Amino acid sequence: MQKMSKRLKESLKDFLKLGVITAVIFVLTNVFVGELMVISGSSMEPNFHDNEQILSEKISYRFTQPRRGQIVVVKHPTEKGRLIIKRIVGLPGETMLISHGQIFIDGTKLEEPYMPLEVDSEGRNAIPTGVNFKIPENSYVVLGDNREDSIDSREWGPINKNSIIGRTILVYYPLTEFRIVTF
Repeated sequence: MQKMSKRLKESLKDFLKLGVITAVIFVLTNVFVGELMVISGSSMEPNFHDNEQILSEKISYRFTQPRRGQIVVVKHPTEKGRLIIKRIVGLPGETMLISHGQIFIDGTKLEEPYMPLEVDSEGRNAIPTGVNFKIPENSYVVLGDNREDSIDSREWGPINKNSIIGRTILVYYPLTEFRIVTF
C-alpha cells in the first residue's frame, strides 16, 4: 500500500513537472515565435471570417521586410493592448492614391488578385480619396479586405514597422477551413 502511494506521488510529481514545462514552452513560443488569434468581425472578409483562428509567426520580420499583400498582425494604433489583422498595401516611401474606387501606388494601379473584382476602395480621414499620400519611411499602409467595413490606415494613417507583431501563416480552426496563407 505504501509502495503504491509512493508511486502515485512520483507520478503526480512527474505529471506536474511535465505540465510546468509544457506551460513554459507554450508561453515562450507565444511570446517569441508565434501568435494565436481569433478573428473578430468582418473587416477581412471574404478571405478571413469571424471566429476563425489563425497562427502568425513572429520571426521572419527580424530578417526580412514585410511585403505587399501579406496578412499581418498589428498593434491597434488607437486601442492599447488590442491586436488586429490587416493586409499590407503600401510600403515605406511609396506614394499612394485612392481614386475612383481604385488604389494606385506610385502612379500604377494596384493589382490585388486576392480581392473580388467588385471591391471599391474609398479614402477616409487619414488617407482621403483623390489626394496623393506619401507613406513615411519605416511605415506601412494596412487595409482590411472588406474595404467597406474596415477601420484601417485610411482612418488612422500608416503604421510603424514596430507595430507589426507577425505575419499570418495559417488558419487552423474551424478544421473545415484549415489552410495555409499564401500571401
